[in-house]
Amino acid sequence: MPFYADPTTSLDVLHILQQESPTANGIIELSNLVDPIMRLDADPVFQWRRFTSANTTLEEPYKTIIQFWQRFEIQEQFSVVAQREDNWDGHNSKKTTELTLGRAKHLMEELFDSIISAGHLWLTPFITSDEDGNVTAEWYEEERQLHLQIGGNEIEYIQVWGTNIDTEMYVDFLSRDDYLTLWEWLIDE
Repeated sequence: MPFYADPTTSLDVLHILQQESPTANGIIELSNLVDPIMRLDADPVFQWRRFTSANTTLEEPYKTIIQFWQRFEIQEQFSVVAQREDNWDGHNSKKTTELTLGRAKHLMEELFDSIISAGHLWLTPFITSDEDGNVTAEWYEEERQLHLQIGGNEIEYIQVWGTNIDTEMYVDFLSRDDYLTLWEWLIDE
């Protein structure tokens, strides 16, 4: 499913969430669920994770709502990256090419679908670009970090579980076979 947001769906989401439900009632505030930008704050992130992880047997409308907002969060971050021009940071950093951006979006779709299909909790990454015009995606889960660097021709991943570059970090090229292994490592399953 491509990453997109339909403004009319937001009204449906609000309607469903405003109904009385023991599943969602009291676990997360509506404003924290509806405003994906707030996810970057520590407290809403914790509430979101508690909501999704504590409710692995959510009814289908709730799963659909959660996945809709997770995809929307990713789309919003890609929109910011797509608007950047050369020297976007004042340090001569390159803008991301359409090819690299398209490749990154496709990768996130594949990764998202793989994680959800396997029944795992999805954590929305922080998506940005680097000085070379690559798209980067970063996840932080306790002491573990997973970084993806998506370029026009290759995708690298970095696993981090400490500060020693020789013994607590690992770098390699990403393949589809790595998706679930890396994810399970990140969330410690």
